[in-house]
Amino acid sequence: MTRYSRYIPTDFAERTSDYTRSNDRFGGMDSYFAHDDDGKAIAMANIATYRPTDSTVMRTYDPNTATETAIADGQRAHDTNLEDHPSWHEGLTRPALSGEQLVMFGHNHTPARSGVHELYARDTLAGKTAAMTLMGMADMASTVTTGRPLKPSSSLSAHSMALVDKLHQSGAISDEDMPDPSSMNDDNGITFHYANRQLDGHPYNNQLKSQDLTSRIPLARARIREAMGRGPKAQARPEQLKFEGFE
Repeated sequence: MTRYSRYIPTDFAERTSDYTRSNDRFGGMDSYFAHDDDGKAIAMANIATYRPTDSTVMRTYDPNTATETAIADGQRAHDTNLEDHPSWHEGLTRPALSGEQLVMFGHNHTPARSGVHELYARDTLAGKTAAMTLMGMADMASTVTTGRPLKPSSSLSAHSMALVDKLHQSGAISDEDMPDPSSMNDDNGITFHYANRQLDGHPYNNQLKSQDLTSRIPLARARIREAMGRGPKAQARPEQLKFEGFE
């Protein structure tokens, strides 16, 4: 029977559950594992959670003239499109257009968010199925702790690209959360051979402290079925999940 768990680093021992936000101001990292009966890791997911941030800027800097001016003294509007204009030099504001509301300072709020940092699976049905179950567990935790689903990594292997694209098509990943199109065309080169080396370094007996996640298996798999656009499992049929390979 596959064992599912979350590794608890000794320096974060007080954070006994992934449903609790880390006290680290930069967020925290949750490592989810699936081990087989022999204690060999067959899947692993590292999930990074970033705490919400707020920033307020009272002055704007002009790099062309190397001068600073108070935002309140200029005809400035709040820059609401920070992805295209991530400009600290502009003080989180931009020159106002005619008729726009003027602002006295720039303000930016970034909500808490969890995203996939690393995901590895062995090139077996058990490994791939376990990795998808880990994703279901991590997505459940992300929704509870941040109020938003898990965000995919922007660094993807060819196999992961296919999976992310399939989840996007099913509606499980929003347009907003999809990686930049240019990164979707750039395979990061990670192979199952590399994944095996990573997993070999995490046998079950190395987990000095861990949280047992066995009770989450049914809900996690139900979440994955829903994300893949499938209905609930028929009670009379045995479950046999088949997903495209990824690492």
